[in-house]
Amino acid sequence: EASRNFANKLWNAARYVMTHLERAGKVEAWQWPPKSTHLEDRWVMSRLNRVAAEVERHMKEYQFGEAQREVHDFLWSEYCDWYLEMSKVRLRAGGESPLPVLAYVLERLLRLLHPFMPFITEEIWRSLLSFVPDEPGRPASLMVAAYPEVETNLFDEQAESDAGAIIEMVRSIRNLRAEFRIQPSQRIEAIVEAPAIRSILEAEANTIRALAQVDPLRIVSDTPPADGSSAGQRVSLVLSRGTVTVPLEGLVDLEHEKRRLSSELEQIQSNRQRLSARLEDEQFLEKAPEEVVERERQRLDSMDDRRARVEETLSRLG
Repeated sequence: EASRNFANKLWNAARYVMTHLERAGKVEAWQWPPKSTHLEDRWVMSRLNRVAAEVERHMKEYQFGEAQREVHDFLWSEYCDWYLEMSKVRLRAGGESPLPVLAYVLERLLRLLHPFMPFITEEIWRSLLSFVPDEPGRPASLMVAAYPEVETNLFDEQAESDAGAIIEMVRSIRNLRAEFRIQPSQRIEAIVEAPAIRSILEAEANTIRALAQVDPLRIVSDTPPADGSSAGQRVSLVLSRGTVTVPLEGLVDLEHEKRRLSSELEQIQSNRQRLSARLEDEQFLEKAPEEVVERERQRLDSMDDRRARVEETLSRLG
């Protein structure tokens, strides 16, 4: 089931890219590989080459499962969940097009994935070739195409750090929305204080607004102090390179949320005690099938993760 979902993810990503390539028309003027100047392009090209380096290392060590995992995680999480979503914002806004990089990274990912998923990658690759510039020595079949070589000159630690800060910010706001059950259609205000990356935030403001569903987005030098009436109606998210403050007055009943989360925390503690006692029971460990024991351990880990999130949210609410 997981493999089917991944194949669907790859197919849909490829369809999205090729649909926009078809609309864009001829691409003879593209440089291949494309020259990246935009932050998101430099980030994804750097990450692609780091993944290629890890895949090469794992393959040489015959760690084929780890090699496949590297490509799977990069394609699903970074390329599809982040870069594709960022590209939608840029395509709507005009300006520097992400299409050359979208196509190039997809083509290289198909090469990396081919030993593990030969049929679907061959099918997508052959379709993609009609939309991208010719490449010297490119064969007619992906099966005999060269495996991607690492281009260390495309490693860009600064782009990875700056894009990582944007992703962390969007993810933290999304998590806050989910925690307080704010409807996806409801826009919220965000006040961002991050002097070290202020220019990056201003350049990527449209992306942050769109992906975090924030409006207005205020980028400030210092987080303004809350007045007495609103001091308890805002939540501050401390991030690795700044702080995001989200006013919640009129959106969330914070006293109700405190009670709800406190009740959930008590329930988690109670369930965790019972599960811990079960996993410490020697008779259970001896008699239960191994997969049952492992499933219960995973449940315990999930409870611990959820408990940590609830405790963190309660601490932010005071």
